[in-house]
Amino acid sequence: MLVPCRRGGMLAQLRVVAPKYAGQGFSLVEFILVALLSSIVIMAAARIAVSETRASIKSYAIQTLRDKYSRITYFIDGEVGEGDALSVVRDESVCPADTTPAAPSGVTESVRFLFSLRHRYVQSQGRHDKYTCFFGVPLVNTPGSDPNNWALYRWGPAIGDKSGVIGRTSDDSAVDDDLNPGHYVVSLYAYVYDVALNSRSACGTIGLPGVDAADPTKYACDGRTLTYRLKVGSGTSGRGSLWSSTYPSGSTIRTVYARARIL
Repeated sequence: MLVPCRRGGMLAQLRVVAPKYAGQGFSLVEFILVALLSSIVIMAAARIAVSETRASIKSYAIQTLRDKYSRITYFIDGEVGEGDALSVVRDESVCPADTTPAAPSGVTESVRFLFSLRHRYVQSQGRHDKYTCFFGVPLVNTPGSDPNNWALYRWGPAIGDKSGVIGRTSDDSAVDDDLNPGHYVVSLYAYVYDVALNSRSACGTIGLPGVDAADPTKYACDGRTLTYRLKVGSGTSGRGSLWSSTYPSGSTIRTVYARARIL
């Protein structure tokens, strides 16, 4: 750049040369390139972090459902193990109409009877028979087989709050004379289906369907082995939710066995 200046009465032109900063800092192009590369790295790291978080949440959700599945099957196994007179056909003298739980308001789908069993108690007044009835309650209309649309209910004697024993014990809190029969929600978002009993009529001439003949306990047609299938859900069925899971699924669904005691 030329700058006029007066020197000795004469105008002279001085060439002002801008200092060069070669090797000191970045050019505009270099700055844009670095910013672009940094953005790509940050976005890639963020995606990996989000993916890992989603995977962790999904894994936690599945493990929670596995625990829920185990609790329900353990509960049914324990109660069946303490009872007898299993039945998958509703007997109105055992499970009358007033034992049927009500579906949520607005749901017109029918409540499904699943199975019943008998408890026998020997008290000072003599022997008392009490019955437990299990029901599948739809939470929506047209629930299908989605466990998020079902709840498992139990009607029958109370379980001791201290002893864990079904019915009255001296260690538990007081219950009424009828052993406090009433409705209890065993689990929300649980679908029990394919309920069967290894009775003579169910076994026919070839044994209980789907049971390995090499297992004499399960194969015996004595009416003391209850079989069913169970699916559990998280209560969220939206595809966009990380918590939307069911367990088990596909080929992992298996038949569950519960064996009544020998009297």
